[in-house]
Amino acid sequence: IPQTGWDKLFISFIPADSGKATAKTTKSNVRNGTCKWADPIYETTRLLQDIKTKQYDEKLYKLVVAMGSSRSSILGEADINLADYADALKPSDVALSLNGCDSGATLHVTVQLLTSKTGFREFEQQRELRERGLESTSDQNSHYESAGRKVSSSAEIVNDQMDKV
Repeated sequence: IPQTGWDKLFISFIPADSGKATAKTTKSNVRNGTCKWADPIYETTRLLQDIKTKQYDEKLYKLVVAMGSSRSSILGEADINLADYADALKPSDVALSLNGCDSGATLHVTVQLLTSKTGFREFEQQRELRERGLESTSDQNSHYESAGRKVSSSAEIVNDQMDKV
């Protein structure tokens, strides 16, 4: 993240089909060119699966990293297709380049499917263990998302980090 002009950032989670934010993180301080968000966002979504091909229909979301609501306060945007992670029973780490960001910032995301079998309690335990491990081994944090399968819905958890490549 550029050292000047970007003091506190938040992330908006926006379904591509509606174009309206369904969730936001709280604002987080930028320190040494990185920004970490500790607060999870719980979001419910649905994925539809073609019965014949077993392929999931696209479920596109935009992640907007910004300081405020004006266009000039947007650091950058990244797109993600949650259907690509419909079978992510274990966390999948993804690095998303921020479009519109001249500094080369990257948003690090971890995607995981949550179902009634992998519920919130288990997910929170995994997240706590992962955070403890990351605190002791590195200074990186993760971004959690998950998606529902077929026409059933489940929760999404978002927890982000962004740094310069």
